[in-house]
Amino acid sequence: MGRYFKQIAKSVRSNGTSSSGSSEDNADDFLGCINIPLNEVPVMGYDKWFKLEPRSSASKVQGECHLILRLFTTQRDTTLSKRESKEAIHKKMLSQILEYEHAHIQKEPYNWNGQVSPPAWTVLSHHAVQTDLSPLQQAIIRWQCYSSHHRSQRMCYTLLLRLLRTIDAEWDPQAVQGDLERQLSDSFRLYMDHCLCLMKSMRQVFPCTSPAAVTRCELMLRGVGHMQTMPAFKTACPLRNELHLEIATVVKKGTVEWYESTISQFKPEDGALEEQLGRLVQVVDAVCADVQRGQNVYNKLFYRYTNSPCSLLC
Repeated sequence: MGRYFKQIAKSVRSNGTSSSGSSEDNADDFLGCINIPLNEVPVMGYDKWFKLEPRSSASKVQGECHLILRLFTTQRDTTLSKRESKEAIHKKMLSQILEYEHAHIQKEPYNWNGQVSPPAWTVLSHHAVQTDLSPLQQAIIRWQCYSSHHRSQRMCYTLLLRLLRTIDAEWDPQAVQGDLERQLSDSFRLYMDHCLCLMKSMRQVFPCTSPAAVTRCELMLRGVGHMQTMPAFKTACPLRNELHLEIATVVKKGTVEWYESTISQFKPEDGALEEQLGRLVQVVDAVCADVQRGQNVYNKLFYRYTNSPCSLLC
């Protein structure tokens, strides 16, 4: 870098002068220096002006220098890169990182926000840049990995909603075709089916007695409601256009299973007549309490985010 500045100074000074000038006229001048640690160069590189710095306290330096810096890899194609696509490799890398990072979360791993360590993020970012993954491709891969991880390890629904909104912001139907569209469709379907399964067991998974569980239910429903309005979802899953009916069906089925479990618990048909009446009263009380909870808690959430009233189904 220093030699570069010296050549500029020499060229500027000697411009328009004869070649017979004195050696002092052609002496190198120090314009300034720039120190850029490689570990501070961002993934996307630099395209900016840098302030020139003196090389010692005695130097007087002024001015700036505009530099464009890019990071490139010279590594040859690996066996894996020849066998699988860049999207598949990036997905495998992110999936492995999520497994490792989540396993080392000490505080509230069930509410993990999905943030990975700086070294892991650097590896993923460099791979995305070096393989020319577009922002939309990266958004889809992140959604695939995080939503898949969520099916086995509980995590923050706010993160999943943010990932969906990122796909929305970058969406271009012409750029998502073939395998990528099929994989996006599969990820939407698997996530939706998982959420429907949770809705079916909402009394156990999201009990009304736990404010934190109710909040998680609300965030999940918010994500489901947002998904069904996404152009990406309508493109990838054109046949799932009546999601509110699917929700109503699973909630009804879950209610029937809950009622059958309640009946088997109290067994109102056993014992003498007075015992049967007493147990039947307990069943009625349990049903009334469940209807009230559905009306006061679940119904508001389901209707607000999915347009599926829950009170009539409880």
